[in-house]
Amino acid sequence: MTTTLKNILLLNILLITSCICYGQQQDIKKLPDTLSVTRTKKAKKNMPETFKRNNRFKINLYSLLLKNYSFTYERMLSRKISFQASYRYQPYTDITNNVLGKYLDKRNAIDFKYLNFQTANNALTADLRLYFSKRKPGRGAYVGIYGRYLEMDIDNTEYKFINNAGVVYDVPLIGNVKGFAGGFAVGWQFLIKRRVIVDYCFLGGHYGRISGTVVSNKDLSALSSDEQARLKSKIEDLYTLTNSKYLSASVTDQGVHGKISGPLYGIRTSLSVGIAF
Repeated sequence: MTTTLKNILLLNILLITSCICYGQQQDIKKLPDTLSVTRTKKAKKNMPETFKRNNRFKINLYSLLLKNYSFTYERMLSRKISFQASYRYQPYTDITNNVLGKYLDKRNAIDFKYLNFQTANNALTADLRLYFSKRKPGRGAYVGIYGRYLEMDIDNTEYKFINNAGVVYDVPLIGNVKGFAGGFAVGWQFLIKRRVIVDYCFLGGHYGRISGTVVSNKDLSALSSDEQARLKSKIEDLYTLTNSKYLSASVTDQGVHGKISGPLYGIRTSLSVGIAF
C-alpha cells in the first residue's frame, strides 16, 4: 500500500471517530439531570409558600345568630404577624329576640324582670395576631391579643313598680354604657381555593371596666320617701350581676338618676368566612 493511500485511510478513521464522539456528547447533553430535578422538587416543597393576598375581609356567622352584624378586615404585616380591625353593630332588640335568648327563655334561665329589656350596642376591636405556620403565611394556628371599645344602650320600656297602696307606676329606664377591655384569643385560620378564608376563634376572653348612666324623667312626687327608697333598691337590683353592684341610683320627685360603674368581662368565640385579596 502506498504512503498516500495509508494517509487517506488514517484521515477517514479519525473523521469517523470524531463524529461518533461528538454525537455521544450531544446525546449526553440532552439527557435530563435526574438528580438535579429531584433536588429542585425537594427544594420547592420545603420552600415557604409565597402568598401575595395579604388582605382579608370576613363576616362573623355567629353574630348573625344573635341579631348583630360583625365585620373584620385583616392585614398581614409579615409572614407570621397580622393586624385586624373589627366592627360590630346590634340594633335595638329584645334580649330574647335571638337564638340564644330564646333558648334561655324556654328553660326559664332569664329572670322575668329582664324580659322587657331592650339592648343595642356597637363595638370596635383591634387584634394583633401571631401565626405559627412556617410555610403558610397567615394560616394555621394563631394566638392574639386584642383591645375592645364598647358602647351599649340598655333600656327598659316600662319598669313596673307597685306602691304601698297597690298602684302600679310605669317607670321607663334609659341606660347608656361605655367600656374598654383587653384580652386574648386562640384559633385556627385556613384557606379554600386560595380565595375563601375560614377563621375559627374557639377560645378567647377579655376583662375591663364600664361606666355610664341610668335616667328616668318620671314624675314620682306621689311616692312617699319610703316608697322612693324601695324603688331605688329595686332599680339597683336590676343592675346587680353575679353579686357585683353596677348601679348607684338616687330617686327623687323628678325621677331616677344613677351612675353605672363596674367590671366588664366576657368570652369571645367566632366563626368567620370571607375573601382574601
